[in-house]
Amino acid sequence: MRERITIHARVITPPVFGSASFTETYGTGVNDWASVETPNTIGSDVVTFGSVAVPSGTTHVFVVRYADDITTEHIIRWEGDAYKILGIIDPDKRQQYLEISTK
Repeated sequence: MRERITIHARVITPPVFGSASFTETYGTGVNDWASVETPNTIGSDVVTFGSVAVPSGTTHVFVVRYADDITTEHIIRWEGDAYKILGIIDPDKRQQYLEISTK
């Protein structure tokens, strides 16, 4: 876990009267340490991280210390880029680490 990332929660603001769209913003975020891996693509649809299948379209897998408040409604910022969270798993079910699949 040598990479510094920021995890932001999504905030949706209802439209102002007469406007048709919601406003989507992200809070200031929480800094965290992570290891960053790129998964292997096998064939055209199957993507694996180690030997575990991850959601299709995954470009990066961030491994962070366990936190039960991280959801797919968050985004991760790393090295100036924003990554949408596709899936989150606790690989060993011991609440020590989370593997976060992103694109």
